[in-house]
Order: sequence, then C-alpha cells, then structure tokens
Amino acid sequence: MEVMNADSAEYEPSFEMDVDGGQYEYHQCFVNDRADLALYRPGARVKMIVALDEGKSLDEHGKIRYLDLVMEVFVST
Repeated sequence: MEVMNADSAEYEPSFEMDVDGGQYEYHQCFVNDRADLALYRPGARVKMIVALDEGKSLDEHGKIRYLDLVMEVFVST
C-alpha cells in the first residue's frame, strides 16, 4: 500500500492510501509523537495490521458487519 495524499490537519490528521489492486482507502493517523506525522508523506509504503471486529447488528443485506481496527502501522520512507 502506498500513501497517496496526507492531510496534517490539527485535530484529525489523515491519509489516503492506494491499496494493492487500484482501490483507495482513507485512514486517520494516530501517532504518539506528532513529529511522526511527517512519515505519512506521498509515496511512502505502508503495512498495516488490522483486526476485524464483528458488529452487533447486520448490514442492509443481512450479513455480519465488520469494523476494521488498525492495530499496528509500519511506514517505509
């Protein structure tokens, strides 16, 4: 996955990712040190460990709803 766009807004820093297969995902940046936000720059490679959390309700098609919870992020500069 590759960072396509990064927004360093004061309260909700975020980035857009080109995931393998030509699809895009939008994520918020959560860092312990604001200096680490500089790692999320266009062209950086990203690996994420994501846990799927099963929702309590079903989606509009009657299927189980899952929420992606980002557990760990690795950014290659």
